[in-house]
Amino acid sequence: MIQWRWPRAPGPLLAVLLAAGCVGAFGLSRHGVAVAGRIPAGWPAPALPDMNPGDLRKLLLPAFTVFVVGFSDLVLTARAFARRGEQVSANRELLALGAANAAVSMLHGFPVSSSASRTAIGTAAGSRTQLYSVTAAVMVAVVVLLRPLLTAFPEAALAAIVIYAATRLIDVQAVEALRDELA
Repeated sequence: MIQWRWPRAPGPLLAVLLAAGCVGAFGLSRHGVAVAGRIPAGWPAPALPDMNPGDLRKLLLPAFTVFVVGFSDLVLTARAFARRGEQVSANRELLALGAANAAVSMLHGFPVSSSASRTAIGTAAGSRTQLYSVTAAVMVAVVVLLRPLLTAFPEAALAAIVIYAATRLIDVQAVEALRDELA
């Protein structure tokens, strides 16, 4: 509704903030509305991961499998969202993926890959450059600083953001063209 009326407004963000405001104002978490709850404090300390040779041997094949799937997803997402005339360099994508995962491993984080849903939200919000990702990183830092306020975020509203992004990935015209082609 917000996107229809005001296309440049950050509708998903406003919806989550409104939902959190309602939960806080009416005490809905005391009446069964699931909220994000306690969010851990602090920044992770950089350190090498603890690993013994036995673990490394056990993890090599699963890690390679995750790498292949993650890299494929990254390149396919990049190609799907590339604007006309843009070229996607698989080598540059691989370098960026490797650097990001090396950095995140030092912070005990999760493996990094692309996110079609995050890309769809960025595209829906009108992003045209990677500045969107930098802005998202800054917002993560703000979230860490404002974490006490975020405890009232309803889980249903956060899930709705993911569903909204997923629906933005569906290209109805492409599906209709494929249907017509197969008919």
